[in-house]
Amino acid sequence: ALAAVRSPTVVRARLHWAPGVSTPGRADTAVVKDSRAAARAARAIRLTGREPFLQDFVPGRLVALVTVTDRACRPLVWFQQRSERLWPSRRAGISARARSVAVDPALAARAAELLAALGWFGLVELQLVEPDHGPRLLLELNGRFYGSMALALAAGVNFPDAWARLGTGGPAPPLQTPRPGVRYQWLEGDLRAAWAEPRGGRLRDVLGCLAYAPGAAHSIWRSSDPGPGLWVTADLARRAVRRLSTRRAPS
Repeated sequence: ALAAVRSPTVVRARLHWAPGVSTPGRADTAVVKDSRAAARAARAIRLTGREPFLQDFVPGRLVALVTVTDRACRPLVWFQQRSERLWPSRRAGISARARSVAVDPALAARAAELLAALGWFGLVELQLVEPDHGPRLLLELNGRFYGSMALALAAGVNFPDAWARLGTGGPAPPLQTPRPGVRYQWLEGDLRAAWAEPRGGRLRDVLGCLAYAPGAAHSIWRSSDPGPGLWVTADLARRAVRRLSTRRAPS
């Protein structure tokens, strides 16, 4: 399959985690155009202990549909978001910016059929691509805490609490309809995307990231609990200093 790649193709890990995989984090997804690049991307994924998987590349916008189901596989509430910026690549990254949108009832109905057929219980995030023409296409199914979950919380849906209550045998909690128009930002990814893939000038884009931050939900930072955000910021600074010192070290 790798040798047959002649057009834009997505190379990704088939599973983010599987029994026996001890490598932390996730394997980056890549969009490649030829067999040599596909082989390199597959090799990088195998080095993490994961299995490469190929998908046709479909340009479009990344959409996520999230719910938590009870033990009868019934969704308690739906939440939908649309990405506004991706990183590490604008074509195959994860959400650096996203916004909550009104739930598409037809899409939710089809997703409910899928989850019922799987016998699914608990939290699930369905990631889809929304092309310019044609129906949305399912990219992956995440049965775990996902990176932009803070957006659902900010929009009024506490999925972790609901999952914990159901998983420990409690009753299904009441969940309100999420508010559309709430913003989310992964600041590190947003800044890195602005530096590597600027929109209308690098400095202007970086300043735009900083202007976007106030009022947005963040995956780690919260003013009422600043410790985790400060720790991550310090860790990023240490790694940046280490990289700079390594580059400047005499050969």
